[in-house]
This record gives sequence, C-alpha cells and structure tokens, in this order.
Amino acid sequence: MRAEKGFTLIELMVVVAVMGIIAGIAFPSLRDMIVNSRITTQTNEFIAALNFARSEAIKRGADVMVCADDEADLGNGWFINPGVACNTDLALVRHEALRDLGLTPKTVSIGFNGRGGLATGAITFTLNPHDCPSGSDRKREVSILGAGRIAVSRKACS
Repeated sequence: MRAEKGFTLIELMVVVAVMGIIAGIAFPSLRDMIVNSRITTQTNEFIAALNFARSEAIKRGADVMVCADDEADLGNGWFINPGVACNTDLALVRHEALRDLGLTPKTVSIGFNGRGGLATGAITFTLNPHDCPSGSDRKREVSILGAGRIAVSRKACS
C-alpha cells in the first residue's frame, strides 16, 4: 500500500493561523511606510519644481515664476512660467494639487531672478500631512533662502 502525499487539515489550519498573525503584525507598519512614502514623494515633487524654476531662471538670465493654478494657493497645483507675470499660456511645466499635504503659508507665486535668487526674499513653507498623528515626524519644512538655496527638514506633528 502506498503512503498518501500532502498536508493534513490540521497542518493547513496551523499555517493559515500563523500567516494571519504575521499579516496582523506587518499590516500597520506597511500602511505607515506607504503614507510616509507618499508624503516624501509629494515633498520631492514640490522641491523639484522649485529647483527647475530656479535653474530655468539662471539658464535664461531672466525671471521665472512658480504660479498657483487657481491663483490662490500653490498647494492646489502650480505651473512654471517665464517672466514676472503668471500666464498659463506660457507655462513650461504644470503640476496637479498636492493630494496628501496642505501647504502653508498660502502663496500665489514664487519668483526667481536671473541669478537664481528669490525675487521676494527668503520664505519657509510647511507641508502639513492630512494624516499626521501627534509626535510623528511626517511634517516637512521647505526653506528657500534669498540666494535661492532650498533646504528641507522633518518636523514633528502637533
């Protein structure tokens, strides 16, 4: 008589129970990793737009603006425009709204001069995640110095 090959019902139930326990432990940290990744990605997109505008201003030797799509807040989407006036017909690059972040202060435009400096002087933006548990370091602070240098740092949520 041949021996049967395979798993018993008890063995399968033990494996399923162990997999359930492991998934229960791993899922919350996986969710946090995904949220942190989205925040980092959107912050990097904002910084990349500012760096692009600055490099375009230096390349052209003329002013370049980062303008709010809705003429109210950069956090609702922006476009990069050559010149000192915001004109959607001349947009070099467009970007949709920041989905997971709120941007403060609400700013209509940021201008870089032909030497790469800020036309308006230094400014600091805070990117506030919509899901920001107290004590976590999901908040980002983007500082643009008068010379145009851009720095980002993590801040604790309050």
